[in-house]
Amino acid sequence: MKKSVRAGVNIGALLLLFVLAQVVSSAVAFLLANTDRLAAGQPLDPVALELNPKWAGIAIFFGESLFVVFLWVLRLIRRRPVPMPCFPLPRYWVLAVCAMLCISCGVSLLLDPLALDDAGMMAMFDGMKGNLLCLLALTVVGPLAEEVFFREGIQRQLRLAGWPAPAAIFAAALLFALVHGNLLQGIPALLLGCVLGLLYEATGDVRLPGTAHVVNNSLAVGLLYFPEAEAFLDNSPAAFPLVVGAVAVLLGGALLYSWHKKVRNARQKITTA
Repeated sequence: MKKSVRAGVNIGALLLLFVLAQVVSSAVAFLLANTDRLAAGQPLDPVALELNPKWAGIAIFFGESLFVVFLWVLRLIRRRPVPMPCFPLPRYWVLAVCAMLCISCGVSLLLDPLALDDAGMMAMFDGMKGNLLCLLALTVVGPLAEEVFFREGIQRQLRLAGWPAPAAIFAAALLFALVHGNLLQGIPALLLGCVLGLLYEATGDVRLPGTAHVVNNSLAVGLLYFPEAEAFLDNSPAAFPLVVGAVAVLLGGALLYSWHKKVRNARQKITTA
């Protein structure tokens, strides 16, 4: 009972710190975007951040970094990574990351014909790609901080509270989807959050889902430099993204199943050794 109560308190602390980090980062980014107006004694411009989104990326870089440090200092996450004896070979990691990428790309292609609203996020990301700190925030700092919070933080504490693995994975993935704030990102985030949660559950270590998340975000950001890819999809037959997307998701599912089977076999060998 004490363990369950402690896990509940930790979850509350995690959520409170997460909300505070988002509010403070957003406020700092907004003020930085209005620096010139503040210096001139003019009223704040509500759309200044949209016109100069690099400040949002810089705020994410420093804000998320400090957020993880606070979680580490407060012992809401483990201070040392646990060993992963079931991953003796690099190909285990490569297989998991490839599965993640196939599913991610496939889901994006399946959603492409729906033209879902992204609340202006893609335009903001496009405005960040010329700044190094923004790129690091989008490809490294952001995804790693998310894995530390959602998997090492929320999912792990839910498991410590006695939740079954599927429920803990889905709850963390649902929260991960909701914080994105739009359907275009939220739907894939829910599915990919479940995949990342499975990687975490199978290994008990945040390094593998963290690696997969970084690679996935790096690919997405890299595509911002190739608008021809979007134009190609727009000019393709309507069925093309659906067919390719379905094949990619099925391939990713097969790779994920193969990976999970290898992990289970490796664990059995360790247990019986």
